[in-house]
Amino acid sequence: MTDQTSSGRPPTPDYPALSLGDIAHRARSLSAADLERLLAYERGHASRAPVLDLLTARLAQLEAGREPSSGGAAPPRGTPRESGRPEGDRRS
Repeated sequence: MTDQTSSGRPPTPDYPALSLGDIAHRARSLSAADLERLLAYERGHASRAPVLDLLTARLAQLEAGREPSSGGAAPPRGTPRESGRPEGDRRS
């Protein structure tokens, strides 16, 4: 993640379109410094309470000794880690 907060640009081009779940997934792999920059960007722009809560909680975890994880790909919809049918499955 690059420091884009001073220029007003999002930290990644797709950041404004990310869902809370996507942000949570990506936040696991960020360092404390990256989370601080992301929090500054979020506070100065959309300032979405759920996103601020999520990022603040993750920062607290890192400050308590947790390490950033590799993140990896998000599980596809409808897997055992996510209830529900795959996207596009319209059966009732």
